[in-house]
Amino acid sequence: MVKDAQWDEWLKGKKYKTDGDDVANALTSAQFWRRIKNVLQLTDPIFVLLRLTDRQAPVMSKIYFRCFQLQEHFHNPDIAKLFPEGLVDAVHEHFQKR
Repeated sequence: MVKDAQWDEWLKGKKYKTDGDDVANALTSAQFWRRIKNVLQLTDPIFVLLRLTDRQAPVMSKIYFRCFQLQEHFHNPDIAKLFPEGLVDAVHEHFQKR
């Protein structure tokens, strides 16, 4: 794990020792990074769509196409099984309201 002098100095404070240990344990945990990967799999298509809307060129047809792809993405059983039951549906519902 990469650490620097400021991190070591911060950890010397007694009240931060437990917090620092928690952070270090999370960053070295395979489960933490697996969860990050799962979240990125769910949200990456949303960011692709958002980046598409931030262009100067006319892109409405591309936006409609990406919205359709995003709807399919939310119904993908491989994505749904990565998260607690109902979470993907809640994200999908929130997206539809926007």
